Amino acid sequence: MPGCFLHRVFCSPLCLGLCHNGISLQIYLEKLMHMSLFREVKTALKLAIPMAATQLAQIALGVTDTLMCGRLGGHALAAVGLGTSAFAMLWLPVMGIIQAIGPLVAQAHGAGDREAIRRYVHHGLALAFMLGLVGVFLLGFAAPILSLLNQPPELIDLAESYILAVRWGLIPALMATVLRGFLDSLSRPRPGLIIALFGIVINVVANWGLMFGHWGLPALGVAGTGWASSSVNIFTFLTLLLYTWWEPELRPYHIWKGPFVLLASAWSEFLRVGLPMAGGIMAEVWLFTGMAFLMGQFGASAVAAHQVSLNVASTTFMVALGIANASTVRVGQAMGRGEPLAARLAGRVGMGLGVTVMGSMGLVLWFAPTTILGLYLDLQDPANAPVIALGSQFLKLAALFQLFDALQVTSQGALRGLKDTRTPMLIGFACYWGVGLGSAVLLAFGLGWRETGLWCGLILGLMAAAIALNTRFHWHFRKHRILLEQA
Repeated sequence: MPGCFLHRVFCSPLCLGLCHNGISLQIYLEKLMHMSLFREVKTALKLAIPMAATQLAQIALGVTDTLMCGRLGGHALAAVGLGTSAFAMLWLPVMGIIQAIGPLVAQAHGAGDREAIRRYVHHGLALAFMLGLVGVFLLGFAAPILSLLNQPPELIDLAESYILAVRWGLIPALMATVLRGFLDSLSRPRPGLIIALFGIVINVVANWGLMFGHWGLPALGVAGTGWASSSVNIFTFLTLLLYTWWEPELRPYHIWKGPFVLLASAWSEFLRVGLPMAGGIMAEVWLFTGMAFLMGQFGASAVAAHQVSLNVASTTFMVALGIANASTVRVGQAMGRGEPLAARLAGRVGMGLGVTVMGSMGLVLWFAPTTILGLYLDLQDPANAPVIALGSQFLKLAALFQLFDALQVTSQGALRGLKDTRTPMLIGFACYWGVGLGSAVLLAFGLGWRETGLWCGLILGLMAAAIALNTRFHWHFRKHRILLEQA
């Protein structure tokens, strides 16, 4: 009720601001009656937890591959790492385009437009198939491309055997991304999580059989890891296909009924949202890739400490990414319903949750860096002392950039819910490459801060992106005040 404590604390200042800008207080209060901060937090958590868990399950696939490849020797492990990096350079930008399915379906679901949802899913599947075909073709030239990049000759053949096997999972992986995005945007993330957990089990079993030749299967070594990954992607797609086909509550969307009618207007909207998303992903990924190459200038210990610390930070980042994906859904659904106030609340809740969760994880990194490093390295081995010393510094710096990383990714997720992807892409290039990479080079080499300077540059880039993206989100609601009057 309007006179309650929460209303006075949270709402009265906003009401005064709205009145000052000429927005009807009565309209604002009528809309405010239908929103609840605590209800939004509860709903967001219900959506974000399984989505974050799904992201962690995806990371677990790579972890199991790395652990099991270690049994094949150092060359095998390095070759899989090289092959995975080459695959990711193609996979991540293409996946960024396909992930446009999220905000498109979320807004259509909020508007109750089932025909638009069906149209977006059809175009997403078709685009995933076509881009996947191109990817499979390009990955067939893995060996000459790796040679042009001056990679170690002794690793190229092994890496090629992995890539030639894993590429056959690209098309089903992209099509599974479309179906998972469809379910997530309908606030149904649990099927994707359950399937991802089964995928981990299948990956371990397939690795064990195909890498080492158990149960009568051929011992394919590194190539077996690639075939195991392809098997998981095929399983994931087929399982999602069957679920969306048979689930009674999904039948009204007619995803698998009737012909796939592809329209130029739908292609245009899909690419308008998806291409900048791919560009934004490339900007961020290449920042971290560039940092890895620059870290190599300071020796093997610096590279090892950087990789371990970044692996820890990347794992915790998956939680923030899950919250960001939930924000995309919540903001998109609210905008589809024509409720910009609810969209703004959903975005702010997502940002608050992301910063809170990542801040809590940052405390662990700050106070227990040696314990965490002990999971990767033998703390008693004197040879690891330089790596542990640098790694402890990096993890404390990671504790700081967790906050900015959480704010930038959740702000970006909220902006995607508004279908605003082009400006965030430009912000990403300016902040990650201009501020981040530029300051890293200046601090590390110009001022002589070496390894610490690179990580400080990383923090500055993420901080700049967090501030700019958060400002961009709130700018939408200042610029389009008419939406609040019409909501």
